[in-house]
Amino acid sequence: MCWSPRARTPRRSARGGGPRTSPPTWCSASAAPTRRAACSSSRWRAAWSGSRPSSPPSRTTNWSSSSAPARRASRPSGLKQVDEAANTVEFYVHAEDVRRAQPEWSGRELDPVFSDVLWSRLEKMARGLGRKAPVGLVLRRPDGRTAVAHRGTPVVTVTGEPGELTLFAMGRQAHAEVALDGEEDAVAKARATKELGF
Repeated sequence: MCWSPRARTPRRSARGGGPRTSPPTWCSASAAPTRRAACSSSRWRAAWSGSRPSSPPSRTTNWSSSSAPARRASRPSGLKQVDEAANTVEFYVHAEDVRRAQPEWSGRELDPVFSDVLWSRLEKMARGLGRKAPVGLVLRRPDGRTAVAHRGTPVVTVTGEPGELTLFAMGRQAHAEVALDGEEDAVAKARATKELGF
């Protein structure tokens, strides 16, 4: 069976009400060839315009425009949350890139709430940012909380505020105000590697 949208064209009610619609027409396989061809053409037009219903109407179907099902969001909520997390870090890092490119830049103290937001993002992204690190890498806040960016030996522990740790993990080691603890060769590798970040 195929669906024809001709009956869905809004028309005025004889009693003077607002626009109303009638149930669509369904064609059976036994319909005349000309009718089937017309139905097929209508079906393709309806599918192209996105107006074709997902199933035949029931007896209780209300065909008014107000009851039409709303379209789902184009982006799943999970992807939206990922985008928000990545954008928060990306905007911060780019802003610091501009600030720290100046000849006489100085560090700044971030709002504690924003620092916690950066840390929350960093905890989730650390493994991805440090996946190619040449040494084991642990990111540590001054309060003792840690995030493992890369498992391996020897281990280098990077200590600093969430904003500075974020810059380090994003490959801005030269401009991040952090302290590195570990074997001398491992620390040198952690500072020089180009494998951090996306």
